[in-house]
Amino acid sequence: EGALTPNVFMPFACATEPATAEADEERVRLVSRWLWDEVLPAVTVEVRKQSIVPLDGGVMVEMLHGFGVNVRYLGRLAQLAEAEEALDRRKEQAKAQARQQAPAKDTAQEAALLAQAQAQTQAFPLYWRRMLEVEMVARAAKHVLNDLLSPPEHSDIRRAPAATLTAFLNCLFGTESADGASPTAGAGAGAGAGAGPATPSSDIC
Repeated sequence: EGALTPNVFMPFACATEPATAEADEERVRLVSRWLWDEVLPAVTVEVRKQSIVPLDGGVMVEMLHGFGVNVRYLGRLAQLAEAEEALDRRKEQAKAQARQQAPAKDTAQEAALLAQAQAQTQAFPLYWRRMLEVEMVARAAKHVLNDLLSPPEHSDIRRAPAATLTAFLNCLFGTESADGASPTAGAGAGAGAGAGPATPSSDIC
């Protein structure tokens, strides 16, 4: 039926006829449902089969683009991955219970049955959800840093961003100390005359 129009769900009125605009929106809804219900689960299945093994976040993004998946769906893929991991855990618990309740068997026979079961069900790789989450955090951090450094009133921070970047990274990767101190506590310690502009660490965290 042709390409989808990008001029749908806009916050402003367009010159398109109402009937045409409604039809365009419905087509986009159908494709979005297909992507959500079919494509994203299919990607997750391919990850379980390990037919796709991205080495890092950049390769993962290129791979998703190859499937026609935008990075805005990273969160949904992470949800699907979490569900697959939970399914594996339930299977392992069920196997453990079955082994406890089953009568004693020959050790060699039991080992053969266990190897056969493991070959039939391939565990979902745990790295996949971690890679998705790292990519989401990295992209969110980039937007936060842009908001910190872009405003004209923060031009002094752009000229000497080290303290701000240190405070931001402490908030992102640091942990609260035993005495309840903020991860940014002491980030500007030793800042005296000529040490650069003050860092709005309280605004960062």
